[in-house]
Parts: sequence; C-alpha cells; structure tokens
Amino acid sequence: HMPEDAGPMITKIVGFIESASHRLLEQLQAMLELSRAQKNSEQSTEEIELEYMVKEVWAALSADVEDKGAVLNLKVEQAPRLYMEPENMRSVLQNLIGNAIKYSAPDRTPIVEVSSQRGAGQIIITISDNGLGMDLQKDRGKLFGMFNRFHSHVEGTGVGLYIVKQIVDNHHGAIEVESAPGVGTTCELSFPHQTTASKA
Repeated sequence: HMPEDAGPMITKIVGFIESASHRLLEQLQAMLELSRAQKNSEQSTEEIELEYMVKEVWAALSADVEDKGAVLNLKVEQAPRLYMEPENMRSVLQNLIGNAIKYSAPDRTPIVEVSSQRGAGQIIITISDNGLGMDLQKDRGKLFGMFNRFHSHVEGTGVGLYIVKQIVDNHHGAIEVESAPGVGTTCELSFPHQTTASKA
C-alpha cells in the first residue's frame, strides 16, 4: 500500500528516469553520428564551399543562436574551399560551433568567429569564441575523451570533441585547442591541402 505522501517522491523518481532516458538517447545519437562519420571517411571527397557550409550549420543551430543572441563572424576569403567528405565536415562544424554557442558566457554577447587560411601544404580552419572557456592545465589530458564534459551545468553528452577528433584523424588532419576560463576557446583544424576530389 502506497503512503499518502508518496506523490512528490514518485514525481521525483519519474523525473530522474526521464532525465536518464533523455541523456541515454542523446548518447546513442552521438554514437550513431560517430559510426556514420567513420563510414563516411571511406567515401570520396568533394569540394566544400566553407562560407556556404558554415552558414548552413549556423541556420541549423538557429534556435540556440536566437536564444543566446549569438553573432557569427565569417572570414574564409583566404581559403574559401577545401576537399573533404561533406557530411564529416558538417559534423565537425556543427559540433564545434554548437559548443561555442552552448558554452557561451552569460554576461556578454556570444561571438563565434570562423576563419580559414592556407598554411604550408595545409588548409587551416579556426573556430574561436568568447565563451566560458576551460582550464586546459587541468583538463587537457581528457579533452578528446569520450563522455568527458567540462561544464556540468550545461546539458550535453561529452561526445562532440571525441567525434571531431576521430573525423580529423580519419582525414589525416590535426586539431589544436587553446582555452582560458572566462575568456573563451579557440580550435584550430588543419587538413592537407588538395586540389582535386578523390574517387572512392
């Protein structure tokens, strides 16, 4: 027989179950994204117009953009295109730009800058923000680990940076992250410069 005052306890338990189920679903979706990314890396590369793809990703994140009042600065004139598997590049941009918006600082307008340039035989894409940042002195070792999260008060699966790292590695690229608490984060991606798409 259920005690009369069990209502609040049941509500709390149901809330825990719903929260855990939501988190599990998010993690499963992230794992599916990783599986797709690994499969896509075996496909042929295509020419990607960075400006178009960044704007496409920004539009897909419009709910968060509007909620936070985020601003996009796009500076890709120096290297406007690269060759890569498109869905993988979209996943990288969506994860990194999504993080920049999600982990914005509450006391200032979130500014996300995406820029590109040519290096020595490379295309370098930089995504920087003025958000919460993180302490890499303490956390650098677990930066690209699966399910690692750095701000517990913000919802997330902790799989995004892991997926980005796997995609970058699969495309023979590199990623460097610099960050400072209360200042923001900069992610620099570098990919071998190609002049033509590869055939699968």
